[in-house]
Amino acid sequence: MRRILLTEADQFPITDELVDLIAQQGFELKRINGYAQKDIREAGKDCFGILMYHGDINSGTLDSFQEMRIISRVGTGYEKIDVGEANRRGLVVTNVPGAFTDVLADQAMLLILMYARQMPFLLRSRQAHHWPAPQEFPATADLGDQALGIIGFGPSGQALAKRALAFGMKVKAWSRTQKPEIAAQLGVTEVAFEEALNCDYVSLHVALTPDTAHIIDTESLKHFRSSGVLINIGRGGLVDETALVEALDSDRLRGAGLDVVDPEPLPLSSPLWQHKKVELTFHTAAFTTSGGERCMRLALEEIFRVGSGLTPLNQIKS
Repeated sequence: MRRILLTEADQFPITDELVDLIAQQGFELKRINGYAQKDIREAGKDCFGILMYHGDINSGTLDSFQEMRIISRVGTGYEKIDVGEANRRGLVVTNVPGAFTDVLADQAMLLILMYARQMPFLLRSRQAHHWPAPQEFPATADLGDQALGIIGFGPSGQALAKRALAFGMKVKAWSRTQKPEIAAQLGVTEVAFEEALNCDYVSLHVALTPDTAHIIDTESLKHFRSSGVLINIGRGGLVDETALVEALDSDRLRGAGLDVVDPEPLPLSSPLWQHKKVELTFHTAAFTTSGGERCMRLALEEIFRVGSGLTPLNQIKS
């Protein structure tokens, strides 16, 4: 019987319904906890497909796979998979774009609202058991007077635009591929990269690639407003942490709401832990009950398609 390997089974349990579906499709489920390279290599030797959330798939890991035909990413990002090498060996690599579109946009809007309503200040006051006097409270601007710059106008960027527009915000977007019809329909202004950065809030929605690594660096941070807030629900590698901390420390940036960092987990030595201008949400944007199950089902369906000799819907090619 063909086997499917599920990594991180201790962190991302699979429902009984999906286990039954796997059996109905003629597969056997194999599970490992975590995503250590040695465990993936050993457990994946005799597997047809692998369902993975995190972890690297490099040439050394690929060497250990004897029957593998598909690497199905339970999520969107695939920067830690050597897609080119996998393709050269005849393996299919897939992901699940759009599965977390709405929850990612929700998380970005949450972080915007936290800074708009001065929640970092309020949380620090509560932790100090201090009831602030009115004159201590930082000035708060109405969202209707604020501009949002969206970097990457794909599904999650568009979903955030809808939410921000509902709050009355002015929305600008930059994307490597312009989408004038969608922008016009939503009421979004497409602008140059530098202009999108010059907003009250800037939210990152691009995939992490060699071209977008550290897209937020010392040079790009020069275009931010000193009152600006960076929101990152994309990938930690999009931001140069050293440059970000320098901008925050020198008051060239008001704050940073980060769902993702690089590396993860964040090292205890990172200044982001204690920085009063930074809010961390620990890569939890996609952690919803329905979202996780939906994403797992879609990733499984890609394995079933390949197993049936069909073309997967979301194949990644180098």
